[in-house]
Amino acid sequence: MPGWPLFLRLAALAATSLAAGAAFAQPYDPPPSAWTAYWDVPAFKDHPYKGPAAATGVMFWSHGVSGKLEQYGSPPPEIVRDFARAGWDVVKIQRNNLHENGWTASGTKHVADLLERIEKAHAQGYRRIIAAGQSYGGAISIEASARTDKLFGVLATGPGHGSDTCGRMSGSQGGSRIADTLQRQLSDAIARMKVPRAIVVMAANDECQGFNDPGPAIRAGLVASAGKFVFLDAAMPLAGHLAAYLAQFRTWYGACVQRFFDPESEPAGKETSCPHPSGDTRFLFPAAYRLPATVASDRLIGAWSGVLARTPHGAGDGQEVCLAIETQDAKGLAATMAFGAGPERRLPMTSTRPRLRSDGASFVYTVESRGYRMTVTPRGRDALDLEISTAHGATAFAATLARGC
Repeated sequence: MPGWPLFLRLAALAATSLAAGAAFAQPYDPPPSAWTAYWDVPAFKDHPYKGPAAATGVMFWSHGVSGKLEQYGSPPPEIVRDFARAGWDVVKIQRNNLHENGWTASGTKHVADLLERIEKAHAQGYRRIIAAGQSYGGAISIEASARTDKLFGVLATGPGHGSDTCGRMSGSQGGSRIADTLQRQLSDAIARMKVPRAIVVMAANDECQGFNDPGPAIRAGLVASAGKFVFLDAAMPLAGHLAAYLAQFRTWYGACVQRFFDPESEPAGKETSCPHPSGDTRFLFPAAYRLPATVASDRLIGAWSGVLARTPHGAGDGQEVCLAIETQDAKGLAATMAFGAGPERRLPMTSTRPRLRSDGASFVYTVESRGYRMTVTPRGRDALDLEISTAHGATAFAATLARGC
C-alpha cells in the first residue's frame, strides 16, 4: 500500500500472515475499456456471492483515490473479509482512474452510482445493505447514506473527500487550508447520515488530514446523525491513513465491528465503544502465546528484543522486533518472531515462526522463494546480532538484541 516504508515489504516476507495478505494476492482486472467508468467484482474470489435469499446482506466496498493513478487494484482490509466470512455478499465497486476529476465533477457521480446499486440491491431482495469504503470510498459511502433510507449501515475508514492534502501537501500552508475545508465537508456529510448504524475510523496522524485533528468535528457529526455509531479515533494505539489495514486493527477491533453490525442484536445507546487493548501493545503474538522463560545456562532460549536500523548508516524505521527462542539443539533454533508497529505506530504488527539452522557460528533462516534471509549471531551471553538481507545478499536491516521483550 502507498506510504508504507521498505521494511514493511521485508517484514511481510518474514511473516506467514500479513494483515491483508490473502487480499493483496488477489488481482483485480482493469476496466473493459477507457470509456467504462464503473464496474464491479466480488471483493474476495474465495467468497462467491450467495444471493439475496441466502446472504446476511450485501456490502458495497469503494476504494480510495490518488489523483489520476489507478486505485482499483487496492483490496479491502481483512475486517471486510470478515463480513464475507459472516455470510455477507461483498461487492467491490471499481472506478476507472481516467474518470477521476475532483469531488464536484466526479465524486457526486460516484455517489449517484452507489445509490443506484443500493436501489437495485433493495429491489433484488437483499435484507440489509452496508455502504463501506476507505478514504475517498469512505466519503462516497457517507454521502450516499445521507440520500437514502435503504441502508443498514456505513463503514468508513480514513474517510475524506479528496487526496489533495495527502502526503507532502498536508505539510504546506495551502495543504492545511484544503484539509480544513475537506474536514468541514466530511463532518457536515456525517451529520446528514440517515443510516441506523455507522462506524467511522480516523486514527491519529492520518497523513491526509493536515495539521488539525478532525476527531472532534467527526464526533459532533456522528452525534448529530440519525443513527447509532462507533467512532474509532486517535485513542487507538495505532496510526496513519491505512490504520484499518493493519493486522493489529483487526485483532483489537474486528470482533467489535462485527458485533456492532450483527443484525441479530441492537446496539445499546447512541454510541458503542470498542475497548482498546490492555497491557503491552508493542508486539502481536498468536492468541494465548506465552514468551519462553530464560534458561539459566549458555543456551539462547528465552525472549530477545531490539530495534531495527537501516544499514549502513544506522538510521532506519526504528521498528521493534522480538525473537522468542523456544528450543535449541545441534541443528539450530525454533522460535517465534514478532515485529512491532514502528515509532509512528503505522506498520503492520506481524509474527512468524522461523526455524533457524546452525552453520556453526550463526543461525540462519532463508525464504528462497521470496529472496529473504535472516541471520542471528550470538555475541556473548547477553546479546544477539540480527541481520536481514535481500536476495542480492546486501544487508538491509540490522539490530542488536538484548534479553527480554
